[in-house]
Amino acid sequence: MKELIGKVSKIILVSLICVTAVFSNADVVQADGYTIQAELRSDYVYAVDITHDVVLLDERSKEIMYPASLTKIMTVIVCMELYEDYSQEIEITEEMLAGLKEADASIAGYSVGDKATVADLFYGCMLPSGADACNALAITLSGSIDNFVKLMNNKAVEIGMKDTHFENPTGLHDDNHYSTCRDMATLVEYCIQNDEFVKVASTLYHTTNPTKKDPEGIELVSLAINGFLRRDLPCPGLVGGKTGYTDEALQCIGLWAEYDDMTVIVITCHGLGVDGIPAHFGDASQILEVADRCDYQKVTEEGQVAGTVTFKHMFSEETYDITCNELYYDIPYDEDVKVYTTFEDVYETDTKERVQSGKLIVSVEDQIIYEKNLKITIPKEKNLIARFIKSIKNLFK
Repeated sequence: MKELIGKVSKIILVSLICVTAVFSNADVVQADGYTIQAELRSDYVYAVDITHDVVLLDERSKEIMYPASLTKIMTVIVCMELYEDYSQEIEITEEMLAGLKEADASIAGYSVGDKATVADLFYGCMLPSGADACNALAITLSGSIDNFVKLMNNKAVEIGMKDTHFENPTGLHDDNHYSTCRDMATLVEYCIQNDEFVKVASTLYHTTNPTKKDPEGIELVSLAINGFLRRDLPCPGLVGGKTGYTDEALQCIGLWAEYDDMTVIVITCHGLGVDGIPAHFGDASQILEVADRCDYQKVTEEGQVAGTVTFKHMFSEETYDITCNELYYDIPYDEDVKVYTTFEDVYETDTKERVQSGKLIVSVEDQIIYEKNLKITIPKEKNLIARFIKSIKNLFK
């Protein structure tokens, strides 16, 4: 008989921010006995610990929004994967700069006739959010912006960005250019597997090869990393990231941070700051502070039995364990943790298979902190004669 009960999919818990909570502006974020006022100013927020696969904070993360220059993260990763020689020189043309000044786009600082290496253009895209660098890479690689956008959308589908559509490589506003915080987190998670991307996105300063206006090279500064530093905002664990802004998208940021036992991705979009602190920096700073205080403890082991059920036939019985994988929670070591299921101990079999619903429960000091819906399949009576007897009984019922 085929296996009736599979393992519960990996479940990771953390009290850092309640897994099921949805925070609105000015909510309180708690972590490991600490409490800070999280005056969240962004309308869309998503923070996820990708090491343990747990959502730390979710504010409208699946709703469509405009990603602004977070778009350039996709532009860069597509180019990193398709350009074979990062030392290749690209000559800047009028086509690459067309319309950028009129759109008030941020630029790295290239002029027509300048020659830039592919590597320098990566930094030009990510650090100062240069639309000129994006267009130079896109047009040279694909022949046109339209052709490059097809590559961007194909990559989005490939890596699982389900609610995203790009219209340009820069993030300049277009009503049909959109994404979600979850999709942008998916993109960042994909990108940080690429060593070259990590190198570029985590760089604070970079000097390009010489240009006409800058014979000693253009000095590029990371808007993301420097944004925290010059405002003296705490950013524990911060590795790298990308900012964005348009009138429609407002202030956005996508970043990742690394701690001893986890990597956290933070996406915030559509925010407006107060008191001189931009929303994306203020919100991200508070989230990173909370994440830094988290201390995961393993509360169950791989294959630990959460519950046992017995299927009782007329002349025999079968017993199966319901197991879980590793469970983590941010609790002191001496807390009383219980893991159990709501299934009955024994189920009588009948003439047909049937499905029984139940839950896996995790409690700390008798307070339920997590529930997961499960289903088990109760097999049919094994013995042919017993099935006949039970079918007769069912007729009378």
